[in-house]
Amino acid sequence: RVLLGAGNGLAKLCNVEAKSISQTWGQQSADRCINEMIWGKYTDDGSEDQIIINQRTGDHSEIQFWSLIESQESPSIPFQTKQLHGIAHQGGKIYVSSQEGQFYVIDLEKHQLGESLVPHMELGNGLVRSRMNISDSMSEVAVVVQHQNLCIWNLEEKKQTWKAKGVPHEYQMEVEHHITDFQYLTDSTSKLVSASRQKRIWVYDTKVGRRPVQRMDKGSRSFNLVSACPDPNQYICSDVSGTVNKYDLRKPGCIVQGYKGNLGGVRALQFHPTLPLLAAVGLDRFLRIWNINTGKLQQKLYVKQKMNSLLFSAEEEKQEEPAQPPPPLPSTQEEEEDLDDQDREGQVEDMQWPDDEEEDDSEGDAQDSDSEVEIKMEEADPGVKRMRNEIAPPRKEVKQETKEVVKVPPRRKRNTR
Repeated sequence: RVLLGAGNGLAKLCNVEAKSISQTWGQQSADRCINEMIWGKYTDDGSEDQIIINQRTGDHSEIQFWSLIESQESPSIPFQTKQLHGIAHQGGKIYVSSQEGQFYVIDLEKHQLGESLVPHMELGNGLVRSRMNISDSMSEVAVVVQHQNLCIWNLEEKKQTWKAKGVPHEYQMEVEHHITDFQYLTDSTSKLVSASRQKRIWVYDTKVGRRPVQRMDKGSRSFNLVSACPDPNQYICSDVSGTVNKYDLRKPGCIVQGYKGNLGGVRALQFHPTLPLLAAVGLDRFLRIWNINTGKLQQKLYVKQKMNSLLFSAEEEKQEEPAQPPPPLPSTQEEEEDLDDQDREGQVEDMQWPDDEEEDDSEGDAQDSDSEVEIKMEEADPGVKRMRNEIAPPRKEVKQETKEVVKVPPRRKRNTR
C-alpha cells in the first residue's frame, strides 16, 4: 500500500498490486495542499493506524490526524503560518518548524484544543528546509535559512552547535551553494548530503569539520530532492526535469544506478521499509515504483492529480477470500446406489451391438443372391434374357481417345526495313 498527498488537499490510499485507488479522503480545493505525511500511532499488533498530515489551508497551516482503521479524522492543530517544514513524531511528541523560523514541540497528551502554541526556540526567519535527528540519546534539528549555510541546533540546550562553511573561492569568486534539500544518511548522526540549485551535491561530516568532505559539481540541471538509501553509503538525488539517480560515497562523482520513466519534476521519494523498492511521484501524475538494485520499473499507476508527498506502508492490502465449504461425505445408501449405477454402465458397455459395416455386408449378400436367381432363370428360358435386354440394354464400354497436342513454333516477326 502507498499513501499519496495531492496539491489540492486530497489524500489517497493506493493498492499497487491491484493498480487501483482503494480510499480517498479530504476536501479538494485550490487553497489546500498536503506537504508532508508521516506515520503516527500503531496498534497493539504493530500495524499502522494513524497518519499525521502537514497541510496548508489558505494563509495558515494545520496538522491533521487520520485513522486508517476507523476511517475518520481527529481534531487538527492549527498554526498561524503559511508553511510548515520537517514534521517528526517521537515519544508522543510532534516536532515541527515554521517558515518564519519558529520551532515547536507539541506534547499530544498534554495539548488541549484551542490552546495557543508557544515556540520552543527561534531558528531564523526565511526557513527553507529542516530535518530532525531525534533519538533517545540525541535530539537535534538541521536547518537551512535563506542565503545562509547549513547549520545544526541542539533542542535541549536551544543553541547552535555546528554551521557549515563554504569552499575556497575559485578565480577570486565565491562558490555559491543554495541548498534546496538535504538529508541525514542512514544510521549516521554526523553525515549529511545537500543538493543545490547550482547543480552541486556536497557531503558534510560534522565530526570531521565544517567544509564538505566530498563534492560533485557536474550536475546537468538544478537538484530539488535528496533521499537516503537503506545502504549507509548511498543516496538518491533528483533534478527539476525528473531524472533520478543513485550515488555512492565510495565512488565520488559516479552514477551507480539510474531510474527512468519520469516525464516531469519529482516532488517526493520514498523507500519501502523492508523491500528493495523506491517510489516516486511528481508533476506527471504517475506513481512509479522501481527496484533499487536493478533500476527496473516494477509498477506504474495513474493517480489523476499532481502529488506532493508519499508514504510507503509495510503492510499489504488484506483481501478476505470467501471460505469454501468442504464437500459432504456420501452416506452408505448413496454409495450403494452409485455402485449399482456403475455396474449397469459396465453391463451396457459389454453388450455387443451390430455395427454399420455388418448391415452393409448383409445388404450385399442379398443383392448377390438376387443376381444368382436371375442367371438361373436366363439359362432355363432364353426369352427372359431377350426381354431384359430390351428393357435395359447393356452398357457399352466407351474408350476415350486421347488427342495429341501439336506444338506450333512461334511466328517470326517480319523485317520491316
